[in-house]
Amino acid sequence: FYGMKNDFLQNIETLPCKKFRIAFRNVSNRTDTRTFLTCLIPKNTFLTNAAPYLILENEDPIHLLYLLGIFSSIPFDWYTRLWTELNLNFFIVENFPLPELDKNSKVHNEIIDVVLELICQFKEFDEIAKIFSKKRKPLNENTKEKLLSKLDALVAFAYKLDSKDIINIYETFHPTWDYKDRLDSVQFFYKKIK
Repeated sequence: FYGMKNDFLQNIETLPCKKFRIAFRNVSNRTDTRTFLTCLIPKNTFLTNAAPYLILENEDPIHLLYLLGIFSSIPFDWYTRLWTELNLNFFIVENFPLPELDKNSKVHNEIIDVVLELICQFKEFDEIAKIFSKKRKPLNENTKEKLLSKLDALVAFAYKLDSKDIINIYETFHPTWDYKDRLDSVQFFYKKIK
């Protein structure tokens, strides 16, 4: 809470547990399937110290969803693996680069749309869905995989990665994963962005 204004700190409504938050698992390993395990935490949910979370003074849901999209991507996870051995904390995470896109750009808006599709399948996020005029709908596994591939492509584009970079990320991400189908899908979506 360092640097927060007193009116923010002394207002019970600004307690983190009363807000949607992005959390990540602090115990991690670059040999795990995913290193940066992140999720959106529903309101009125308490967390332990094993789940550090972001406090955004700006309660813009667009910013929250954009960050969730970046954090949930393979390109971001790949970068995390370069710096993580067993533990993730703010000292490490705060130094990770984040792509800054114009809020009105097509790629920024598509990242938001993909994240909305992924979270709007859960009733805990109906309030966010309502803000964006979305309805809750379940996703089958195939649709979810396509959305995750599209998200990876959008985030790769936001980081100004090219096709060779994307191939390198997928080839070196995890020694035992079968990445071919996911890489093909990401490249398909990436070409549609350009």
